[in-house]
Amino acid sequence: MKHVYASSRKYYAFCAIDVFTREAVIHVAKSASSRQAKLALEKAVSVFGRDIAVLNDNGSENLGQSYQYLEQNGITQYFARPHQPKDKPYVERFIGSYQRECLNQWQRDIHNLADLDTYTTRWLNNYHYHRPHNSLNGLTPDEFCATLNLTITRRRVSMGW
Repeated sequence: MKHVYASSRKYYAFCAIDVFTREAVIHVAKSASSRQAKLALEKAVSVFGRDIAVLNDNGSENLGQSYQYLEQNGITQYFARPHQPKDKPYVERFIGSYQRECLNQWQRDIHNLADLDTYTTRWLNNYHYHRPHNSLNGLTPDEFCATLNLTITRRRVSMGW
């Protein structure tokens, strides 16, 4: 989860990335609650499907409603070791790109949650469809997915919350 500061207010960006395709999802919220984490998981499942595994940090938002949601949907949840960002390198790198390419650039224009969501959506569109990725041999996630002629039976998703 990324803490976002804008207009003297704190927001939260729940980030998920497919470590193979680099497809990503971000859910922005006013609180870091288990309810918001559950909403973020629902958003991730709508994109990635239910055949995933989730790697989270040890934040309290990953318990309660979000934990129950994963249990009810048969989604395996793993927890990173405390204070070990190296356990989640893909999502940590993604959050760094989000900070540099979106938040740093547009922070003065973000005044509320709706603005944050708008700029985040624009950035994700660029990230998926226009921005080449070195890890994908210079392809965008969209282009890389188009080249796949295989069925992924268990997608491993790195969650940043």
